[in-house]
Amino acid sequence: MPQRHVSLPILLLTGMMLLGLLFGFWGIRKNLPYFPETDEAIFVGRAIRMAANWDLNPGWFGHPGSTTFYPLMLLYHIWYGAAEGGSLFTANPDLQNYFQQQITSYYMLGRLLSVIYAVLSLPVTYLLGKCVFNRRVGLIAAWLLLINAVYWYYAQIVRTDTSALFWTVLSLWLCVLAYERPTWSRFAVAGFAIGLSVASRYFMVALVPFFFLLWLATLRSDALQNRSQFFSNGLLGLLAVLAGFALATPYFFLDAATAVQNLLTESRSEHLGADGFTPLGNLWWYLTTAIPRSISGWQAILALAGILLALFSRKLTRISLVAFVFIFLLGISLSPLHWMRWIAQLLPLFALFAALTIDTLFTYLGRRLGWQKRTGTAALLLLIALISIWPLYQLALFEIKQSSLSTRVMARRWMVENLPAGSKIAQENYTAPLQGTSFETTLVDSLGAAGKLESYAADGYDYLVASSGIYARYLAEPERYPVEVAFYNTLFNETHLLQQIEPSSTRAGPTVLIYQLP
Repeated sequence: MPQRHVSLPILLLTGMMLLGLLFGFWGIRKNLPYFPETDEAIFVGRAIRMAANWDLNPGWFGHPGSTTFYPLMLLYHIWYGAAEGGSLFTANPDLQNYFQQQITSYYMLGRLLSVIYAVLSLPVTYLLGKCVFNRRVGLIAAWLLLINAVYWYYAQIVRTDTSALFWTVLSLWLCVLAYERPTWSRFAVAGFAIGLSVASRYFMVALVPFFFLLWLATLRSDALQNRSQFFSNGLLGLLAVLAGFALATPYFFLDAATAVQNLLTESRSEHLGADGFTPLGNLWWYLTTAIPRSISGWQAILALAGILLALFSRKLTRISLVAFVFIFLLGISLSPLHWMRWIAQLLPLFALFAALTIDTLFTYLGRRLGWQKRTGTAALLLLIALISIWPLYQLALFEIKQSSLSTRVMARRWMVENLPAGSKIAQENYTAPLQGTSFETTLVDSLGAAGKLESYAADGYDYLVASSGIYARYLAEPERYPVEVAFYNTLFNETHLLQQIEPSSTRAGPTVLIYQLP
């Protein structure tokens, strides 16, 4: 019998996925058990309640996050039943109390789920690149995604970033497959995946125009048997989108009042440091700030060149991917708020467009210089190695930071060691986690909201703790927040600074300032 050899792409992707597990697990503990990361408590706490009571209603539909809630619920139930002595076949009401004593393991399980989504997205990115461009573009894109530090930042948080990313890339790939071979089953599967994408993050409704663009293009396909098949493909695909969303998020309809309230909250127009732009201002911010910060300036240039190459290629699948990127960006720009994390689902596409530029340049030079296959391969590997140096350096720094105690935990340690027991302390968000200490603490959104520094002294506070995660947002817009800016200037200039704990190249977190009141 002939021997079967494992193909080179499979070997390379397997290696990338193993490296992805390493990058995902390295530093994944972060600041546990002192405090979780942003938004993690929303998903972990509710998934714990769902698992404890066998309640399928998350009670929160802000993202909506179904592809995070339900896997977490199942994971927590199995873990408590198999590893903690609970029941595998009945509800475990004690789980909620147990969780309060053992939060680290359950947050770590949630982060594991996010890492798995991120690792699985690597081969799917390759498959999408292979279909739309070629195998080399797919492999290069998977590598660029693998060495992106921002990508692994999202992967180490219990949130919907990587779940939505995975389902989005999978949906794009399945839509391309349906376009290449327009059968009802392929369109139904693609539509169902889109429904799961929207069940992860509402913004992924931008996949629906991408679906219909490719569906309309099949009208001229030689593989299409007749017009009735064309219409049935589109109808089944649309019904599958609705079915995927409804099956993954049934309580969006069954608990509609909560869903509406959550949507109103998520569509708020004000959030300190993330508002104040017009839709065009939001779009400009994404193009000039969020994207370069997420993928680095050089990759942004390569991605832009790749977008132009895709547009000039006159190939529908490539142009459709570009259209999806801009539809998505326009969609999130319509929100009154702007967040860098909202473009997480575009990272694989930016990697694909950057890889297209690299592949096109490599092919052009190979033809002009008459490279042999080995010479060309060596030149390509050298080019990729050179452009990987800086991202790998940034990734290593990121992982080292995540493995080190943050400025917030260091502030806690300093305060426990240096401040008198029983001290009365007021601090704002993103400062020291002081639960379990002897201090009498009050946590406020912002110290500056009090307006006057004297009010804290009048209330008997001994110390104030400020964070650049809060005050820097006010100082960036002094014309909007004159009262708060005046408060912080008074605090900085007229109050005794006891300790300043700053981030560094190997330590993450905001600058934490500890002041003693007279």
